[in-house]
Amino acid sequence: MRLWDAATGTELAALRGHEGAVNAAAFTEDAKRVVSVGQDATLRVWDVASGKAVCTLKGHAGAVRCVAASGDRAFSGGRDKTVRVWSLEQGKTVRVLEGHREGVGALALSSDGTRALSGSDDLTVRLWDLASGKALRTLAGHEGRVTAVAFLPGGKRAVWEAKTRA
Repeated sequence: MRLWDAATGTELAALRGHEGAVNAAAFTEDAKRVVSVGQDATLRVWDVASGKAVCTLKGHAGAVRCVAASGDRAFSGGRDKTVRVWSLEQGKTVRVLEGHREGVGALALSSDGTRALSGSDDLTVRLWDLASGKALRTLAGHEGRVTAVAFLPGGKRAVWEAKTRA
């Protein structure tokens, strides 16, 4: 993975460490860290200023496909059908959200950080309450795997994309 200065086009650092493809990355809100996820079933937390790896987080049983960050927390979705909630300070999983029947490939957090959406290859989107870890609802009816999800600011509406199975 490479860190760039978007204004100048200057490469700031090459972030090396994943053993395989990097599938997604997300900056923390303070922009001091970036979290990357990959085919090697890990999350890597990087210090933006130094370009050095802070820690490697393990817990998924298979490729990690998506990531989001809010406060001290990172959220990851993987082929193992789970969404994991991580404490970046403690460097460990603090909750596992289960319910999808296939891999999770898309995540979004509400602007207030209380809810999450997860999109899956099982053709559903789940709305999660992050305080309890409970699925509030499952939104079904798609004809393909869900590849992207997003909340409207304010968190009362959401949108997602589903790829039609060929």
